[in-house]
Amino acid sequence: MTQAARWGKIPDIPADAEAKARLAWKTDLYREIATEMGIECPADDYKVESAEAFFDQKAFDPSDPVGYLNSFEIRADRSKPIFLS
Repeated sequence: MTQAARWGKIPDIPADAEAKARLAWKTDLYREIATEMGIECPADDYKVESAEAFFDQKAFDPSDPVGYLNSFEIRADRSKPIFLS
């Protein structure tokens, strides 16, 4: 959702973002099927990813999606001046 908001695909991160995410990402179902297949998976639904995990070097903390979104200088709603020499 943060990237969809960043690029103007949705107007803003909704106040009920976590509830909407839970409707789409069925981690309980995934864990059940993974267990049946003998695949190990994390017990937690959320994980703080360090900046090194991403090409843009931005850490992601699911408890602060707005802070993560606001950390980007380049966004669809922010013009960026381009200078030609």
